[in-house]
Amino acid sequence: QDQDQDQDQDQDQDPTHAELCKAKFCCAPCGGRARCCGSNDTLPARAGCCAKWTVWALLSVFSVFVVLVNSRATYQQDVTRANLPLVQEILYKYPDWMAGQVCAYDGDGTVGSLNENSTIATFTNKDTANEAGYLVLHCGKCGHCSTWPNVKYQYTTRNYLAEASRKCAMRSFLGGGGKDSTRDCHTSPPIDFDYNCAVCWMETAHCAMKFCSFIGIQSFFINTFTNLAVTPNDVTAATCNEANCEAWEYPNNFADCSGASRRKMHIQNTILRPENQMCLIVDVDWGVLFPGE
Repeated sequence: QDQDQDQDQDQDQDPTHAELCKAKFCCAPCGGRARCCGSNDTLPARAGCCAKWTVWALLSVFSVFVVLVNSRATYQQDVTRANLPLVQEILYKYPDWMAGQVCAYDGDGTVGSLNENSTIATFTNKDTANEAGYLVLHCGKCGHCSTWPNVKYQYTTRNYLAEASRKCAMRSFLGGGGKDSTRDCHTSPPIDFDYNCAVCWMETAHCAMKFCSFIGIQSFFINTFTNLAVTPNDVTAATCNEANCEAWEYPNNFADCSGASRRKMHIQNTILRPENQMCLIVDVDWGVLFPGE
């Protein structure tokens, strides 16, 4: 009687995924002696059966893929949430965020005054820069992207730079070429950064692929891939990038490497940020410097 109960319990148990796969797949190639997908004899019946179970197999593989993506994305989101408070404290610490070092140029803010002959330098603070006759371009010290013409391209590419940079990273990932390919893509149209600035963007792009790739894939499936808002609650691709790739040791220190960035230059763009993360002491009007761009 105990044996019968054990057998009944075994029969009541749900089949494992491996057992389901084993039951659904053909035991021999279609048309083989063992009959494809069962004992159906007619060719249309065999073809229909094979097609049905092929679709089932593909859906099973896709389901496993979705579970993997969601589990890894959840892990990356947890890491991002853990890192973000410290990173934002480093990047936007009040009052140092807008009372500390600035990058400024020796111009008057009029059209054409910022050019290849301009002197761009780091000052202790805004007052020191203004006393020297310089206008603040962005909060924080100058970096590889604070030079001409990179500082101009930060403004002229504001509406598509984030997406173009993502495509550079994806092209490198899918087509091979590694970091060199990503860097060269950032030095080419429509971005056109110079070599040193492109290296900063190359490093942050590959950092994002390492720490945020599953968040990106998950976002694609739920139709939020273009959601680049940086908020304390929702973890987007931009949030993940900031938390993992901006304020750490090289090469994950994009903020120091680039110097200039759109939030530091108070340039509104596709990455929507709260006001306290935008530098409000910039002296120039970018629309005046580069009209029509």
